[in-house]
Amino acid sequence: IEQFNWHDVVPRNIAIKQRIVDADPLENGVRKALNFGHTIGHGVESLMLQDGNQKLLHGEAIAVGMIAESYISAALSLISEEELALITQTILRYYQLPYIAEQQHAEILKLIGNDKKNSGKQNRFSLLKGIGNFSIDNYVEEALIIEALNYYNAKLA
Repeated sequence: IEQFNWHDVVPRNIAIKQRIVDADPLENGVRKALNFGHTIGHGVESLMLQDGNQKLLHGEAIAVGMIAESYISAALSLISEEELALITQTILRYYQLPYIAEQQHAEILKLIGNDKKNSGKQNRFSLLKGIGNFSIDNYVEEALIIEALNYYNAKLA
């Protein structure tokens, strides 16, 4: 995706989201795909709101989550390293995203633990299964979430 027109992309994406929501209004299946990037993204967003030092738009927080959750997808062999690199480079081309200090990782894990998608004490993620496809209800261990945050930080440099 070298260049694209936002006026084309936004209406197309709204239509896709509407079809998914119409097909699964109670979020029992395919609609969970829309949660990609949101598990870590909401943790980062909540942390930044608590911190008060750094304001982050919702979309920016989700972009952080998309990079980190793409890393998780690659670590679980759901996407290739090439797909991970493409996703990461594309997002970073369009967004100026913040560094997430290592001392903030524990708080992000705690916030992720409160996510509505979790089952019991298990962190559940909607991940990529190739670009354009998804895998829902993936259990992800905290160590892999930390790896994903470290990957994200490393790509900012």
